[in-house]
Amino acid sequence: KGLGRAANALLRFQKSLPSAVFEKSIKGVRVYTPKQRAIAFLYKGFEYAAVGFACGLVGQSMANTAMIAKRAYSKSKRAEAARGSQEASMAALGDGGSDLQEVMEEVPVPPLFRTALVWALFMGVSSNTRYQVVFGLERLVEGTVLAQKVPMIANVATVAIRFANNIYGGEQFIDMARWAGVQ
Repeated sequence: KGLGRAANALLRFQKSLPSAVFEKSIKGVRVYTPKQRAIAFLYKGFEYAAVGFACGLVGQSMANTAMIAKRAYSKSKRAEAARGSQEASMAALGDGGSDLQEVMEEVPVPPLFRTALVWALFMGVSSNTRYQVVFGLERLVEGTVLAQKVPMIANVATVAIRFANNIYGGEQFIDMARWAGVQ
C-alpha cells in the first residue's frame, strides 16, 4: 500500500511538470512556472542519467565479454599454431599479422563501473541539455509564419537540428570518455 501511494505521488508529480523546459504553456489548461521548468530540467537529467547508467552497464558488459572471448580464442589459436602446421598458424594470424594481434591484446579491457558512470554523467548532463535545446529550437521554428505556411521547412529544420545534435553529442561523448579514461 505504501509503495502504491509513493508511485501515485511520483506519477502526479511527473504530470505536473512540462515534458521539456521549453514546452508551451496553454492558458487555462497547462501553465508552467519557471520553478516547474527548472525542476523538469533536473528531473529529466536524473531520468537520463539512470538510463545512461543502466545502458552503460549492459553495453560495456557485452563489449568486455566479447573482448575477453576474442582474446581467449586468439590465444588458443596461437597455441594450436605453435603445436601444429603452418596452415593453423596462418589462420591464427589472419590478414592483420601478429603485430596487430599483439597491439589488440595490449589494449586494456575498459572498467565496467566507471564506464557506466561516464554514461550516466553524459546522458544526465549533455544529452538532457541538448534535448532541451533541440526541443526549444524546434518549437521556435514551428512557431514561425514561414514554417506554418510551408510545413516542409519545419521538417527540414528538424532533421538538420537533430543531425547536428547527434554529431555534436557523439563528439562530446568521445571527449568525455577520454577525459574519464575509459576510451
